[in-house]
Amino acid sequence: MKSTSGSKKLIVLSHSERVENEAEAISSLFQMGLKNFHLRKPTWKDEEIEQFLEKIPEEFYENIVLHSHYSLVRKYGLKGIHITQKTKKTGIEEKFKGYHTSISTHSKDEVLLLDDSYDYAFISPVFNSISKETYKSGFSLDSLRNFFRENATNTEIIALGGINPDNIQLLQDIPFNGYAVLGYLWENFSLNADMNDLMKRFKILKEMIYE
Repeated sequence: MKSTSGSKKLIVLSHSERVENEAEAISSLFQMGLKNFHLRKPTWKDEEIEQFLEKIPEEFYENIVLHSHYSLVRKYGLKGIHITQKTKKTGIEEKFKGYHTSISTHSKDEVLLLDDSYDYAFISPVFNSISKETYKSGFSLDSLRNFFRENATNTEIIALGGINPDNIQLLQDIPFNGYAVLGYLWENFSLNADMNDLMKRFKILKEMIYE
């Protein structure tokens, strides 16, 4: 079963830790049509992020969003920033007006409090996380359906958490504006750096969402 909306976004988040050949893998995903990549390495220093970016062709920088190390957005001409729990309410949005700005939410109440200054918001975990085994879903599908039926949102909402080709079909009747993927793509690649397997997984997702 394929999505009926060609306007939905497919967003890929990086692995949070160091993974062999990850920058090369991301470059290949861009070449396959990836438009939205979130680089999240919370324990890395600026120079490590820079070394990572410099392994990616500059033509793809406009598709990269940073979750930290925000000063590098301007330096490298990146797409923008993602607001986390640590950076929320620090005024960082004002400093990056004109750039992409997205944010994380973890409850329906948080979604209702959003204004229209964000390009989109993650809501998570929709399913039990693949990358964090103890990070369990806080939502039922029925409660999400009812929420969208009863509420208008001020920003686009992206489903995050445990997304894979099997359960993404369960979300088809919930009006998410897209899907963010982490564990499904990186769970095997982080162990064996199997580029062919990664490309196959991305292709499956891309075809389900876009075609």
